[in-house]
Amino acid sequence: MALSYSQGAALAKAEIKRRAAKAAVEYLGAGGIAALLGFTLVLLLILSLLVFALFVPLALFVSDTPGVLDGGYSIGHGSLEGWTPEEIAFVEIDESALLSWLAARDSALATPDRVAAIVRAARLYDVDPRLLVAITGQEQGFVPRNQGQSERIAANPWNVFGGWYRYPSPNAWAANPSADAFIEKSAAWAAQTVARLSRNAPEGISLLQWINGCIVEGGAWRQINPRGVYATDAGWHIGVRLFYDQLQQAVKASPGWTSAGPWTWPVPGIYQISSPFGYRGGEWHTGIDVPAAMGTPIVAARPGRVTVAGRVPNTGYGLAVYVDHGNGVTTRYAHMSGTAVNKGQIVEAGQPIGYMGSSGRSTGLHLHFEICVNGSAQNPTPYFRK
Repeated sequence: MALSYSQGAALAKAEIKRRAAKAAVEYLGAGGIAALLGFTLVLLLILSLLVFALFVPLALFVSDTPGVLDGGYSIGHGSLEGWTPEEIAFVEIDESALLSWLAARDSALATPDRVAAIVRAARLYDVDPRLLVAITGQEQGFVPRNQGQSERIAANPWNVFGGWYRYPSPNAWAANPSADAFIEKSAAWAAQTVARLSRNAPEGISLLQWINGCIVEGGAWRQINPRGVYATDAGWHIGVRLFYDQLQQAVKASPGWTSAGPWTWPVPGIYQISSPFGYRGGEWHTGIDVPAAMGTPIVAARPGRVTVAGRVPNTGYGLAVYVDHGNGVTTRYAHMSGTAVNKGQIVEAGQPIGYMGSSGRSTGLHLHFEICVNGSAQNPTPYFRK
């Protein structure tokens, strides 16, 4: 049967390929073929990793799935992502009432300075100060003055840093033997620990037990909180709950606390916090991060005067806006894609001042938002609770 020109050409090409492959096998041998296949697989793996590195982060930044943006926290116990659960969140209290309550128990914590230090630490990490005091009840019986070494224990009644006998160190205590020199740091560490352990609490378990972090089942101790354990005593939360209930009854929260006036959330309608205030990867994070799509409007949190509108050198903030609200209070809005105000301009609460971006030292689309009081960064979240 005669072949057409095109059929003959196709057969010729196939024969050439077959002979070329046979020649390659004969030339390279089995080892050479294996090496060639190995090289090809490595090349494919490298290409796959490059595709993953380029496109997966982009997918994470644009996704609106809870918990995937910059390690955002999932909702637990009615809390918005990245926020301390409402059940134990910071509230302003009558400090004199707390002072009287502690004094009635002859507590070494019952001084105005020590109560104020506990409240400042609680505000910093958005934790109810009454809960911090309740923990001192479980850990140290509220540090009665007739207890041996009560002054030393009052410096760290939460047993952070391994216990009151380890912090402050013997040398530090010898140099300054007063609880006033150490209590605010230990209170802050306790508050941060409580806030961190409160994240992602599942349904069906009390929040304080989740912070406790462990249970005993069938005679066996087991950690239940993947973030850590506050106390290895699985019944720790029971005592804390008892004291916390007593303190909530005796020391009332100030209703509707808004820190001297109403505040407007800087990214209307988007309340996820992808990175909270405080230590983050060994570094101090001076604000909160709120993720949103490129170009989302960012608004002023309170009325004030714009003091910065543009790039801020040596900060990593990229395009940013600073607003002075008077009385030593300033807000900062960083990583914008563009600004909508000028330096010196007066703005109202809720007025657009810029747009969501990722300028400066940023790993994805988000607003870095700060509140500074007399130059000191504060945890913004308590300012927006109602």
